[in-house]
Amino acid sequence: TTANSITVSWSTSEASKGTISYGKTKTSLASSAMESVEGTIHKTVISGLEPGTAYYYQINAQTIDGTKTVQSGVASARTKRK
Repeated sequence: TTANSITVSWSTSEASKGTISYGKTKTSLASSAMESVEGTIHKTVISGLEPGTAYYYQINAQTIDGTKTVQSGVASARTKRK
């Protein structure tokens, strides 16, 4: 986590690719960041964020063959102050 970004990491039991929906409130996750690599160990950086601000996010993962989709609960993280 930096003043302008949050790193989200997670793992899956099957090869998949994820999208992270995020926003400043739990009920408004209107922005998204897509993962660029498929696999079972995942890490995505959400950038362009405001310093010292809490953000909420939810992970949406889909297996490579498209047969399974999983959605996490909503979690939160705060960017660092400048």
